[in-house]
Amino acid sequence: DDELLVVKQLILDKFFDQFEYITYSDFGFKYLMSDAGYQSKLIFRAPTYLTNSEDVNIYSDMNAYVVLSSEISSQELIDLSKQINKKTIVDLFGQNACFYSRRLLLTNYFLYRNIDKDPSKSTYQVMEELREDFLPIIEDETGTRILEPFNHCLCEEIKELSNVEYGIIMLRNLKNCDAEIVVKAYNALVDDEN
Repeated sequence: DDELLVVKQLILDKFFDQFEYITYSDFGFKYLMSDAGYQSKLIFRAPTYLTNSEDVNIYSDMNAYVVLSSEISSQELIDLSKQINKKTIVDLFGQNACFYSRRLLLTNYFLYRNIDKDPSKSTYQVMEELREDFLPIIEDETGTRILEPFNHCLCEEIKELSNVEYGIIMLRNLKNCDAEIVVKAYNALVDDEN
């Protein structure tokens, strides 16, 4: 509720006027933004949720765009894109979050264990008991996220997708030189199908 009070003040200050689109997953935020006249700028993004055409079509009617789930197979994504009635967005590249909490879990862990570490560093990793992959864990002002160990990547699938207008490239945890390589590769793919 305190954060929504901040949003209300940002609305009064016309902060959101400077953006073409605003991505959200919180419905309290959505209703504040809609009431303030920002409905045409809203993009609903809930990676584990928009996995079927009924949900995508319903939420597409409520927003400027929705981001299709990156938690389904490439073939399911292709099939889903052909069953929807409005242009959408897909995640092209990046590490997906497999866990999110608004709590400051690293901060709390370090306090509980009496460990003097900076929880805002992006170099921490966790490992599940039954898996061998190290998963990046990140804490910032929005909470704590555990990321998948590898980057999600759509390439050949792009030409088979329907009803997709934009793609998102997340460059978190990449060096600038690697980020530049990824962006150039997608530009070549889109421009020349190379």
